Amino acid sequence: MTDSSAGPSLADQFPPTTLEQWRAAVDKVLGRGGQDLTPQQLAERFERDLVTHTVDGLVIQPLYTDRGDAPEPGVPGAAPFTRGITALAHRSYGWDVRQRVLATGDTADVARRVLDELERGATSVMLDLSNVAVVDVDFLDAALDGVLLDLAPVVLRSALDERAAATAMLDLLARRGISPAEAATSLGLDPLGRWASAATGDIAADLSETAAIAHRCVSDFPKVRSIVVDATVVHEAGGGDVDELAYAASSGLQYTRALTGAGLSVDDAFNQLEFRFASTPDQFLTIAKLRAARRVWQRIASVSGASDEAQTQRQHAVSSAAASSRYDVSVNLLRGTVECFGAGVGGADAVTILPHDEPLVTGGSELGRRMCRNTQLVLIEESNLAKVIDMAGGSWYVEQLTDQLANAAWGVMQELERAGGLVESVQQGLLQARVAATSARRDHAIATRKMPMTGVSEFPNIADHVAPDVAAAPAAPAADASTAPFSPLQRHRYADPIEHERRRADQLAASSARPRVFLAAVGSTASNAARVAFARNLFEAGGIEAIVGDSSDDPIAIRQAFEASGAALVCICASDPVYADHAVAVTAELAAASPARIYVAGRPRGMDDELADAGVDEQIAAGGDIVATLRTALDTIGAPS
Repeated sequence: MTDSSAGPSLADQFPPTTLEQWRAAVDKVLGRGGQDLTPQQLAERFERDLVTHTVDGLVIQPLYTDRGDAPEPGVPGAAPFTRGITALAHRSYGWDVRQRVLATGDTADVARRVLDELERGATSVMLDLSNVAVVDVDFLDAALDGVLLDLAPVVLRSALDERAAATAMLDLLARRGISPAEAATSLGLDPLGRWASAATGDIAADLSETAAIAHRCVSDFPKVRSIVVDATVVHEAGGGDVDELAYAASSGLQYTRALTGAGLSVDDAFNQLEFRFASTPDQFLTIAKLRAARRVWQRIASVSGASDEAQTQRQHAVSSAAASSRYDVSVNLLRGTVECFGAGVGGADAVTILPHDEPLVTGGSELGRRMCRNTQLVLIEESNLAKVIDMAGGSWYVEQLTDQLANAAWGVMQELERAGGLVESVQQGLLQARVAATSARRDHAIATRKMPMTGVSEFPNIADHVAPDVAAAPAAPAADASTAPFSPLQRHRYADPIEHERRRADQLAASSARPRVFLAAVGSTASNAARVAFARNLFEAGGIEAIVGDSSDDPIAIRQAFEASGAALVCICASDPVYADHAVAVTAELAAASPARIYVAGRPRGMDDELADAGVDEQIAAGGDIVATLRTALDTIGAPS
C-alpha cells in the first residue's frame, strides 16, 4: 500500500513514458545512424533483432507493459493453481531436495550412498534401478537399510521390471510396519513412457497391471502415488516445452481413464499421479512451463469431475540431461544452477539436479553429487529463494509466457486426443512427428548459433580432453525398425552434432596431431580482432586448434607465417574495407602454398566471385551452419568419421 502522507515520490516528478516513445527511441537505434528506412523496414528489423521465437513457435517480445490477453492467474492455493497448489506451498522449509542415487554395486554400497545423501541435506531420494535385473522386497530392504521410510521418502525410477519394483516397495512398507498415514512416496510406474521410448510391449496389459497396483496403494497406503507422468521422455527426445506439456496432459488423461476404468474413483485416480518435467537452462521458460502445467491439469481435472483438492498437480522437476555437454563439463554446473532456480521459482514440489560430470562418470562423481545438493541448499537456505510465494507472479512477461504455453499445449493436447488419445497418437506417429520437427528446429538454431551453447558452440575449451569411448557414448539402443510397431522416442543431447565433430578431431589428435587452422590476420589488430575471435570460436568448437598470425597486410609474410604454423587449413580474417584492398592478393599467395582449404571470415559484399577465383573455398559468417563447416573441414584433412 502507498502512504498518502509521505508526499510525492521521485517518479511523480517525471512525465510517464509511453510505449510509442520507447518504440520511437528503438527505431532510432535500428535505423543505424539515421538511415532512411521505411516503417515496414523498421518493423522487419525490429522483428529480426529484438523479437525471439522459441523452438515451439512462441513469440517473446523485448518489452511487456501489461498482462495482455493472459487471464488473471488467481492466488496461490486456489484454482487454477497457476501460482501454486497451496497458499504457502513449501515456503516454510523449502522444496523437496530429491537426490538421485543410481543402484550400482552391492546393496550395502547402495544403502551407504542413500544414507549419505540424506545425512548431507537431501530430503528424499530417487532410487534409479535401471541397471538392476531383479528387484524384490529383500533387495530393497538391503538397499535401504537404515533409511527411515516414514521420514525420508524413496522414489523409484526406471526399473527393468518396474511393476516388480513397485510391488516390492509396497511389501517393504508393510514389512517395516510403516503407518499408511506416514508412507508418502512415488512408485515411479510409467508404462506409457517406457512403451513410447522402447516401441515394445503390450501397453493395454501394462496399463491394466498398473491399475491393479494403484488399487493396492489406495487401499493400503493412500498417500503413496503409484504413477509418474514422466514428460522428460519427450524433452530428451528433442521435444519443446509445448510438446512436453501436451504429452503430460494427454498421458495423464490416459492413466486416469485406465484407473477409473478399473474401478477407482475420479479423485483416487487423479491422486495416484505425480508429474515429472525437465528444468532447462532457460529459466523463464522453465518457470512458465511449471505454472502452465498446473493450470492445464486443473482444467482437465475440473472437467473430469475431480474435487478441488484432487485438481492439484504434484510436480517433480529434473534438470535437463539433453542440455548437458560432455566437453567442458564445469559449464553444466552453471546450467544446473539456473535449472534449479527456474524449478524453485516455478513452484516445483520436488527438484532433482543431475551431476555436472554425469556425461563422463556414470551416476556422477562424489563431487558432482555434492554440488547437486549444495546448489539446492544454497538457493533454499542462503538465498532464501523458497520464502517468496510465486516470485514470478505479476511479471507481465511471465504471465504472458505462461498463457502462451498453456494455450499452445492445450491445442496440441486436443490434437492428440482427436487422434484417439496418447496411445493412438504414438502408434500413428503423430507425437513423434511433432517432436522430430521441434528437434530439427532446435538443431538448426544450435548449428547456426542462434541458440548458443557455452562450452560447445561458444567459448569452447580446446584444451579439454574427453576419452574417445566416453565422448562417443551411444544413445539408448533403437528398436528394430523392421519389427517395431512405431518409431520410438529416442533420447539424445542437443550438443551431439557439434561434439561428434569435436570427437573426430580428438581422435585425429590421439593418432597423429591435433588439426590446426591458421588465422591470417590481415590489416590492423583493431580492425581484424572481431573476426579473428569469431573464426577461433568456430573452429575450436570442432576441436581444430586456431593459430593466430601477426597482423599484416603483406601477402608474402602471411604465407610464410602460414607455412611455419604447420596448419593444414587457413582462414583469412579482416574487416570489409581491408578485404576490398587485400583479400584477393592474400588469397592468391596462400593458395600457392596449397592449404587443404581456404576460408574467409565474413561475407565481404560483392566479392564472392573474386574470392572464389583467387582460391577461397568457403566464407564463414554469423548464421552459417558450423556443423556443416566443421564436418567438411575434418573430411578434407582425413579425420576419422
